[in-house]
Amino acid sequence: MTNVERLSGHRCHVIVSTPLQYLNAMELVTALASQECYLVVMEENYTLDLFSRLPQFSRWTDVAAVSASTPGERPEAAWRRGMKEALIDRRLHRRFIRMLKQWPRAELVVMGNPRELRHQDFAGLAGGRDILVCEDGTASLRRDVGELSLAKRLRRRLLGIDIHGIDGAWWFTAYPEAMGVRRHMVNRYDYLRGLLESRRQTEGVNDDIWLLGQPLVELELLSGADYRTLVADVINQVYAGLTLPYWPHPRETAENLAELGKIPRLDVKRHGQPVELALIGAEALPQRVATFYSSAYRTCQAIFGDAVPFDVLEPCTSSWAEGHHELSILEECYAFYRRDLKRPNRYFQQGRDRRWRELEEIHTARISVSTLSECAGTGEQALR
Repeated sequence: MTNVERLSGHRCHVIVSTPLQYLNAMELVTALASQECYLVVMEENYTLDLFSRLPQFSRWTDVAAVSASTPGERPEAAWRRGMKEALIDRRLHRRFIRMLKQWPRAELVVMGNPRELRHQDFAGLAGGRDILVCEDGTASLRRDVGELSLAKRLRRRLLGIDIHGIDGAWWFTAYPEAMGVRRHMVNRYDYLRGLLESRRQTEGVNDDIWLLGQPLVELELLSGADYRTLVADVINQVYAGLTLPYWPHPRETAENLAELGKIPRLDVKRHGQPVELALIGAEALPQRVATFYSSAYRTCQAIFGDAVPFDVLEPCTSSWAEGHHELSILEECYAFYRRDLKRPNRYFQQGRDRRWRELEEIHTARISVSTLSECAGTGEQALR
């Protein structure tokens, strides 16, 4: 029996905070043929109602939602924020203990985010034989799982979290090349590819180019005005003369989206399901999908292969929020794109003069996809 086979068929306790973490966890418990699956949804930026509309939600043996935020404005002083987070930590810690007493003991524990202290706390309390990590998109390109800020180290000590088990965890990932020596299984999105195969989509593609939004304003990387300027520059320079459907990131606020809707030739879609599911459900696939640094690039590569070509857009970040932690994620993401991207995907870079230029140095290997019925097989080959 291989190590992976040893993980199959066991009771799983799962904790997730984002729709992507949910989709990856759903793919994992499906791949492991887990019969008993207990799900914790940590509500912070996303509500349980959103998760309830995602695939296979009814398959979970039990679902519990825990709130990881408190009403009111975010305290400005760092020490106040730390105290507020520590109080939420203790509340969730007690909630996890009560909840786990009501569930059978875990055999496997699945974490959506190994860098999230509250996921770590749940994994330690659940006490499964093995820990599995469902990578959280492009953030998983970072290898500093154990590196925490001083504030987080203090909060971890207060909770008594032991993260030693994460070092030997299994990773279920669409980024096997980023795993190094970690034990991992490749996420080929078999379930979502099966959904694609079961749908009768229109043969071929339409002329649309979808632009995927990012919560750069909500993350306080850019002001609302600067983000709108960035999006307008993309429309006017990269796709001059075209009207682009804009698919918001779930964390983008209604207020910011209303302002984006004033940009000429930008058709802002409503908040809703992950873009992977929107593509699967579309009557016809778009001609291309444009993204800043969304994990949808790799997810869609697995599901659709080259039937959904991507345009990666790397903005100039010289005037962005200095020292912001997200900037290091951006750097690693774009380094990955430059290594991984091949035709028919394209790469555009913005100079300090705000002009966009296509880079021609990316790989030129092509995989031909002539019909949508070939998408699933091609997506699997792309990750081998």
